Amino acid sequence: MNLVARAFRVLAVAGLAVGAAAGCSAPNSTPSHAAEPSSTAAPTATASASATAPASATPTVKFLWTARALPGGVAVSTEGVLEMPSDSLFAWSGGYVVFRETEDMSDGKSDGQITITPWVSRDGSSWQKGQPLDVTGFWDTTGIASLIEGPGGLMAVSDGPYSNDDDSVDVPHAVAGLWTSTDGKAWKRVNLAKAFGVQALGYVAAGPGGYIACGLSDAPAVWLSSDGIKWRSATLAKGSLAGAHLGSAYVVQGGYLLAGWTGTPAVDASDTPPATTPAIWSSHDGVSWSEATLPGVVASSTKQAFVTTIALGHYTAAVETWSCGCETTRDDQTWSSTDGSDWRTAPPGSWDGPVVSDGHQGFRMVTYGGSLDNVESSPDGLVWSRLAVSGSGPADDLSAACGPLGLMVEAENGTFWLLAKG
Repeated sequence: MNLVARAFRVLAVAGLAVGAAAGCSAPNSTPSHAAEPSSTAAPTATASASATAPASATPTVKFLWTARALPGGVAVSTEGVLEMPSDSLFAWSGGYVVFRETEDMSDGKSDGQITITPWVSRDGSSWQKGQPLDVTGFWDTTGIASLIEGPGGLMAVSDGPYSNDDDSVDVPHAVAGLWTSTDGKAWKRVNLAKAFGVQALGYVAAGPGGYIACGLSDAPAVWLSSDGIKWRSATLAKGSLAGAHLGSAYVVQGGYLLAGWTGTPAVDASDTPPATTPAIWSSHDGVSWSEATLPGVVASSTKQAFVTTIALGHYTAAVETWSCGCETTRDDQTWSSTDGSDWRTAPPGSWDGPVVSDGHQGFRMVTYGGSLDNVESSPDGLVWSRLAVSGSGPADDLSAACGPLGLMVEAENGTFWLLAKG
């Protein structure tokens, strides 16, 4: 059996949705948290290994934390634990969106059927309830993983396990559903089988230049769209993606990127996964692709590349596992690029994701002792500086999104906070 399975990408920010006017980030999915450091350890970025390079001098721009209102219908217990089970916080050029995911417990037990309701806000102070998404056939294993913005508007992307009939594709996380919207409140579900000819996709991304999606099969498959509604299958130039296994796709300045690996992902008789080589491909038209040279790239079992957009014209690439449903792991293979084609080895410590971007710089949370210590920013993903922050902020961060007014953060107790220039 040809088993292809990769771990969940905790970064959905990687080049997915840079708003044309407001420079909003691609929204991130909820990050996992690194183990708490010892009392003598330096602060670390959320969901990352300990930082190996000190932050640069504090910038002169001042930032201020302010508490924001909860979307309507949210109940917080006296212990501060959010009673509603699941949220997904995202941002776009028009503001902020929270997708509230609940299960029907009216009969005393859950049947697994979920309800996903969007709440939208321009400033995080007042929220409007939107139209519940069509989630027919969706269960509690599926949720909103990312919100992307392109020239046709917004697209909400769900995430869930997928396996085809012959088990040649078996992944713990795939694009199981898509919905389109122009305002974040009213959503229309995309028929995946009709639009793509498949039941599930590997990845969907957007940018000012349009939309791109890649498939899950061993044979590379790419779809392109100008509005996120009508998709066309790209007739790939012969040999341009030979040996490619696609894990993610990106719309970048002047073209597109694909990231994944090369090698045969079949498990041998001893159940030992073969070595795979992380790889990145670039294209101006989505048809002819060229594999980039990643200096010092190391082949190892079940590894693939992924890309993060720090700012317009500044990209970073790192390595994660694509094997099993276990938590994503990374190693020290990192690169940077200004065009997506020419990649150079990045300095140690430059990657400490997850990262959200406002289109001009990237931001990352720094935790210490399990608590939020500070926020760092970078114009290129290589050199990071601590923000000069004042005011009482959240004790921790569950998710973050960069919108038109600043960085919105949801704490683990369900409260919302805005970090903006003050």
